[in-house]
Amino acid sequence: MTSHRLPRLSASTVSVLVLVGAISAALAIRIGWPFSNVVGDGSVWFREMDGWYHMRLVDRLLANFPHTTPFDPFSFYPHGIEPPFHPLTRWLIALGAMVAGGRTPAPETVDLVGALYPAILGTLTLVPAFVIARRLAGPLAAAIAAIVLATMPGEFLSRSLFGFTDHHMTEAFFSTVTLLFLLLAAQAATEQPVTVSHGLRLRVLASRRTIVYSIAAGISLGLYLVGWRGGLMLLAI
Repeated sequence: MTSHRLPRLSASTVSVLVLVGAISAALAIRIGWPFSNVVGDGSVWFREMDGWYHMRLVDRLLANFPHTTPFDPFSFYPHGIEPPFHPLTRWLIALGAMVAGGRTPAPETVDLVGALYPAILGTLTLVPAFVIARRLAGPLAAAIAAIVLATMPGEFLSRSLFGFTDHHMTEAFFSTVTLLFLLLAAQAATEQPVTVSHGLRLRVLASRRTIVYSIAAGISLGLYLVGWRGGLMLLAI
């Protein structure tokens, strides 16, 4: 009788399967668990006061697209203020609502996209964190990183829950992506480094991957700074 053995999966393949499972668990925890507390009777109830303010800025952006709100007369009455949040979060929510509902999406669509935003972006953060851990310490560390980030209680989980519409997941995602591309650029540069010679004259001897990763790091850093003014702290690192 011939026995059929199952093919042995490599550690790299298993870690990717763990990542897929962690992403599924992260979405279930962040969306399925709090869903009934956020959506009810056709309305979306955001989890904290900043979420309502962010969504008002999104509504004004959609009503005056593509112009953002340079001055908010309804805050700090009777003086008004410049909105304290950088615009990337409202841009991403507004574009998501337009993809889901057309040029003039219904208010219900806008609110639902806004409520989904932190959960989706928080879950996507697992991917660059996984790659960073895999590059630095191997597939086992990458799998552990994905599981921990998907399920660990704390500020990352609470601020990435469905309905916690704020700029915090914009920070987490783009700062992690920036660090990932910096790591990839540094590792690629070990193959063919960039050298400086003749005083301040730069001799570009870098591989193409180093240049591409460096440009990608700069773009993601720029998006991070457009998402949060406190992102300047990453420049110190």
